[in-house]
Amino acid sequence: MELVVVMALMAVILSVSFPRIRTSMEADQQRRALDRFIAMFENTGQQAFEKKEEMVLTLAADNRSMQGAGGDGEGAFDFPDSFSVQTMRRAGKDFPETRDIAFYPEGYADPVFFWIDGVRGRRTLIMHPLMLRVEVKDGFIFPEGWDHE
Repeated sequence: MELVVVMALMAVILSVSFPRIRTSMEADQQRRALDRFIAMFENTGQQAFEKKEEMVLTLAADNRSMQGAGGDGEGAFDFPDSFSVQTMRRAGKDFPETRDIAFYPEGYADPVFFWIDGVRGRRTLIMHPLMLRVEVKDGFIFPEGWDHE
């Protein structure tokens, strides 16, 4: 009889905790994907500088992956299901949407930002063109100092 009670209690605990575990695993997967996504930018910029040639990252039409071109043409990044790019925009009047980010041999890149949606909420990734650094902000925002009126 005691065994049945213990089994019933375990079933209740598992049924309550499983959704949290799943959400936690998806959030962890998204965090790792975001880290790899940022590392792809930094590595591409470094490669362009070291190889002294322009390299381009292109967002796929379905917003589910990013491909590298230039140099040896390597590099592909598929986003996990819990991670989606809502928009990718260049700095400038009206923030025109774009699919490409160019990294130049002189050590800079196109100024762009991404709006990303996922388990951990909405985020804005801002590519600082002269430092080849990516800044992550909570929420969908227009980067400060960028012309968007």
